[in-house]
Amino acid sequence: MRLRGWPGLLLCAVGCSGDPSSAGASPVAPDAGAAAEGGQEGAGSDSASDAPLFVTAPGSDAATAPDAPSVARCTHPPDVDGDHDGFSGAQGDCNDCDPNVNPGAYDVPGNGIDEDCDGTPDDEPAGCDIGLAIDSTDALAAATSLGICRRQAGKSWGLVSAAWVLPDGTSTSIPTLPACPQNLPPNPLSHGLLPSFGKNVTPRDGKSMVAISSGIARAGLQNVPPPGFGQSPVNGAMCTESLTPVGFPKDSPSCPNIVAKGGKVYDGMALEVQLKVPTNADGLTFDFDFFSTEFPQSVCSFSGYNDQFVALLWSSATSTPSDHDISFDSMNNSVNVNSAFVQVCAPTTAGGKTFACPLGTNQLDGTGMTTVTADGGVAYDQGGATGWLITRADVVRGETIALRFAIWDAGDNILDSTALIDHLSWRFTSSTASSPPVAPPITTPLL
Repeated sequence: MRLRGWPGLLLCAVGCSGDPSSAGASPVAPDAGAAAEGGQEGAGSDSASDAPLFVTAPGSDAATAPDAPSVARCTHPPDVDGDHDGFSGAQGDCNDCDPNVNPGAYDVPGNGIDEDCDGTPDDEPAGCDIGLAIDSTDALAAATSLGICRRQAGKSWGLVSAAWVLPDGTSTSIPTLPACPQNLPPNPLSHGLLPSFGKNVTPRDGKSMVAISSGIARAGLQNVPPPGFGQSPVNGAMCTESLTPVGFPKDSPSCPNIVAKGGKVYDGMALEVQLKVPTNADGLTFDFDFFSTEFPQSVCSFSGYNDQFVALLWSSATSTPSDHDISFDSMNNSVNVNSAFVQVCAPTTAGGKTFACPLGTNQLDGTGMTTVTADGGVAYDQGGATGWLITRADVVRGETIALRFAIWDAGDNILDSTALIDHLSWRFTSSTASSPPVAPPITTPLL
């Protein structure tokens, strides 16, 4: 388990680990849950104000702060939720002076505090993504690969469900290609649980990472099996078609003369997870890396025929965007080859934009996104990547959220792209404030 620094915040891996905008199947509508409701309703409670929030510790002549449970003890009646976290002592709250401690909380490793009140501090499940099959079709295994080691049960936080779906949330394809059977499920070749991608890209946390692709979700050149439509990652047609999520396609602000291609999209793949948020978490983060063979030839060109990666969040947090997409660059470009995030490449000018490629080409080696030159060398002329990025977004304590990671090709089914996703984490404020600061979603490069 790794902790990641954040100004004023503590980050910790999840598993160490609204209306739904879908044209098809919809995620569960977010519910702020009892914990969030308790925090809002109890603020002026007479019964809470009648009892002290903490008392003087034995042997001490000074009051002890509520966030030091090894010393503090509460005097609230068992049926009173004194800290307004949705749980009373009778409901299992082992420190009713601290809203970050209750049976629905995440047990933060290494601090000696039993946040989830199970009797043992620092025992959050971890290391659950060992030995996963690369070609597993089990979406629950994919959630494990992200670092989600706890299944939701009773009062606890955790994974509620997971499913492989198409970008619009539906589970069957609507293809128009004559050779493609109707009503296919999402193509299992378009997802994978990878221990590495190419020669130089490894998981951000644990032993595996989720890959979703508009071709075959593996590194290297891969032939699409029968009915057979070419070789991935250049021309891997995967026989799946769907609609886009509501609110897409979106034009790229950095390409003012290009209109995004609408209608059906091709070769789509998505992983959707539903999670009950810990009652001490105010946000989430995840890491991702986007690779595409559309770079550089499709930058701001071809009438918007671009592969697209989105991360759609359904949450009751007020900062959740109306289109639910929480991964975009500083110009509001979605994640595609027009994004300012493309930094893994050979320096070039394309589509009127100059790419300095500060991260070099190292991440492309062995991915199949290179070509062999006449003299037997390697040319980095048909692929680029963003490098690892981190997205951060608000959630509401104790609610149930839906998170859908999706990728698709717009306008055609050639020139494949792959997104790697890993290290889904919760974000915690360092205080016990009942109203944590609101922050819009943000995506930035990982240093």
